Amino acid sequence: MSKTMILTGILFLCISPIYAQTAQDYLNRGKADYKQENYPQAILDLSKAIQTDPNNAEAYVERSLVYIKLKNFLQAIADCNKAIDIDPNNDEAYINRGYAYSLQGELVQAVRDCNKAIAINPKSAQSYDYRGIDFANQGDFSKAVSDFMKAIQLNPKFEEAYNNLGTAYDRQGYFLPAIHNYTKAIELNPKFADAYDNRGYVYAEQGKFTQALNDFAKAIEIYPNDALALYYRAFAYFTKKDYDNAWDSLHKAEGFGYVPDSQFMAKLKKVTGRND
Repeated sequence: MSKTMILTGILFLCISPIYAQTAQDYLNRGKADYKQENYPQAILDLSKAIQTDPNNAEAYVERSLVYIKLKNFLQAIADCNKAIDIDPNNDEAYINRGYAYSLQGELVQAVRDCNKAIAINPKSAQSYDYRGIDFANQGDFSKAVSDFMKAIQLNPKFEEAYNNLGTAYDRQGYFLPAIHNYTKAIELNPKFADAYDNRGYVYAEQGKFTQALNDFAKAIEIYPNDALALYYRAFAYFTKKDYDNAWDSLHKAEGFGYVPDSQFMAKLKKVTGRND
């Protein structure tokens, strides 16, 4: 009985096929790792894709995204450069490289890369959105608004573009269109914590503290470690003269790594008499 089982096992091993991992297998696995925020494993799998197929531009583009998440911008730019060498018409490589430049504060180069991506693919909503962010960071809100609107025209369900458009309006003091666009972003994605943060801040600027606190509470419900929402909530409580809640919220924000404005902290210490 046992001999028969052993022989059967040997026969099974002999006829079982051995499947080699292809570059596409590693690429697909790396993409899945990225979505699961398992960035170290994503680097490993995408690197294996590149080792298996050194001319796989998509693998370099995908790995650049992971490096951006890890704040390794130089390596992200290097990967995009390699992807462009392989495929000069890869608009996503220009988009990612521009994004990496933007995060380093190199806004002129970032805009240049977005321009190139748009020239290759005029229907890329992402390119317009990123370029709009770069224009806004340069203080050119007219161009920023135009780009965000173009991104939304190309992709009417682009919640990030609505959120960015709201911020562009807010920074110009146009509160009503800012709120309208933040609300649209939330309608498209009810779990968009940043949009709640931003809309709440505009409500606070207008003195609408009940609405502001509701938005900050929603953002914190979605993302309990949302230091920005906690800080904004502290500001709203302070303006309402609810100083104890302002103090507690500010210290929670600090606990998640937020560095508060020194003048605001000094004012809060003065009115509460606390220093704990």
